[in-house]
Amino acid sequence: MRRVSGSTGSRGCGSRKAGGVYLCTGLAEEGLPLSHFMIDPVRSLDLEAFRAPIVFKDPYNENLNHVLIWVGAEHYPSPADFLVECQFKGASRRIPAEFDLSDLTPGASRMVLVHPKAFTKRIDEPNWCPKDIHPEKPEPCLGAHWRYAGALGSKPKRGPDGDIPEHFVVGDLSYRGDGQIEVRASEFSPGAFLQLPVTHIEYQAKDVKDDGPDVLKKHDKQGWRVDIVDDPGVYVSPARALGGDPDEEEGV
Repeated sequence: MRRVSGSTGSRGCGSRKAGGVYLCTGLAEEGLPLSHFMIDPVRSLDLEAFRAPIVFKDPYNENLNHVLIWVGAEHYPSPADFLVECQFKGASRRIPAEFDLSDLTPGASRMVLVHPKAFTKRIDEPNWCPKDIHPEKPEPCLGAHWRYAGALGSKPKRGPDGDIPEHFVVGDLSYRGDGQIEVRASEFSPGAFLQLPVTHIEYQAKDVKDDGPDVLKKHDKQGWRVDIVDDPGVYVSPARALGGDPDEEEGV
């Protein structure tokens, strides 16, 4: 395990929570583009919202497991919001502090992201096609979600004279969604839209002396890279420490 300092800033689901454990996908200058990891067309899943990650077996390798992670529409109304955030900040998804990672394989297991409005049967011209697919028979494209953002409730970017047309905000980032289309929420349902390698685990320290729960040592022995992150901006003050369990809060 190593100790690092820094802040990830504001994300669509808010700021980091002291005492939180996060599955992360970092950025790399020589890494693959985010589009390489997008699931396009989106894979429809018959699932209700879930909080804890769901471990599942790789359909092509019985010795390998992956994990499903829910991306809530209350923080990311459109999958485009989450994809834009991942492109510039990488992925950071909070998991229960004592979640057992022993069924996952460091360097091989992936987190598969599920959004409640990712799947649709609509066929609309996308702003861009993540996979540069040109099928003989038209099919839904994940790239069209940039055009659905407004109708699905993505936060508009505000200028000095009001909302800026076809511009949206997620956390402290903004993006364009040219050619917005009016759609109905009922046309969308849960789907897997992104599969990412888990590059490391981060623990958000409560104070400068906090080494995290014992389970982090177990993760480290299993071969996971574990970073203990110091950020005074989210340290738990003595007053906050008496206020409750941070695991009860919704977090990034």
